[in-house]
Amino acid sequence: QQSLTLSAREGYISPSPKPASFIFELYGVTAIHKDSNGVVIDRYDSDKHTEEISVEGRGKRLRMPEMTQDQLWEALVRAETEASPAGTVKRKRKLWTEIHDRWAQSFTCFVFAMLGVPLGIFSRKGNVLAAFAPGCLPVFLLYYPMQMVGKAMAVSGGLPVALGMWAPDVFLTALGALLLYILFRR
Repeated sequence: QQSLTLSAREGYISPSPKPASFIFELYGVTAIHKDSNGVVIDRYDSDKHTEEISVEGRGKRLRMPEMTQDQLWEALVRAETEASPAGTVKRKRKLWTEIHDRWAQSFTCFVFAMLGVPLGIFSRKGNVLAAFAPGCLPVFLLYYPMQMVGKAMAVSGGLPVALGMWAPDVFLTALGALLLYILFRR
């Protein structure tokens, strides 16, 4: 196996106009090409060497939580067009779960406000912490367990993905709407 070794007195790395690429500028460069026995085949000296290197697709494969929304959609399209159905059904379900999970979690802040406001008003205490605590209990006792169970069942196929990921939001929004209705009826 042959090897190439570059050494330079000075070097700079700058981003390239192309995506996922870098430009390497090396000054005072020595390139040594060796064969599999370590014998020098060729030696090259230069004042300056410039090379553009793409890092597209290098390194580890991205996990789903690390992917952007566009990358998730591209992976889903690839999974839809794959010929081998063995692992693609589970992979498609995981991709759909990740997509729904991101949208459902972004909606969750509205759900927490919808539920926390009436619970804070119902407490009727002057202390901020006393009004804050009842708003947190449903989040910790209802939302997070429902969200974890829904995600696990959506990935395993026990529930449809949309139902598993959106059920906690829908349930707590309905509970918050009911509490607001009761509050305004008073």
